[in-house]
Amino acid sequence: MVRAMSLRHVLVSLSVACLAACSSSDTIVSLNVTATDRVPVVERIHVTFKQGSRSYSHDFTPPKETSADKVESIKNKFFERITLPGDWDEASAKISVEAFQKGGASFDPALSAETTVTIEPEGVAAAFVKFDIPEPPPEGGAGGEGAGGAAGEGGAPSAGGTPGEGGAPGAGGVSNGAGGTPGEGGAAGETAGGAGGAGGAG
Repeated sequence: MVRAMSLRHVLVSLSVACLAACSSSDTIVSLNVTATDRVPVVERIHVTFKQGSRSYSHDFTPPKETSADKVESIKNKFFERITLPGDWDEASAKISVEAFQKGGASFDPALSAETTVTIEPEGVAAAFVKFDIPEPPPEGGAGGEGAGGAAGEGGAPSAGGTPGEGGAPGAGGVSNGAGGTPGEGGAAGETAGGAGGAGGAG
């Protein structure tokens, strides 16, 4: 009998405590969080409410889950009931949410989200945010190499060096030299020099 009364007393005490904690006079925001599979383990979530001159911050540890290959990450979907202290108007409030990794450091870039919600004084309002880490950009790969190859083709104009073969007419100079030998006879030298000029035309 004494044991039964003790159990009843415990149950009544728990009920009273629950009613006190969940009183209808509380202003509550149910923050619903969605996270993609790319988001790793999050150690802490910092939430800030702002409505006019009012401001309130709340920190909590989000739930984790483990994949089939034993990799831990933040749970994909969960919610946190946050009780706002003091008087809040039935008006829009800004909610800023930021996640912090193990050790308390911020993610780089910051893993954050923002939303607005209409506060329900002495009631419950629902707010929704989403965490996501963008996929890394694709590497340059073959596209970058192909562009470099096109520049390499520009080397082809070096074939223009072949006009250097035009120096071959220097052989005509040899003719002029030959013409120099007949310097003993001026007329003969001129004739041979003329032949050298013909060589230049070649």
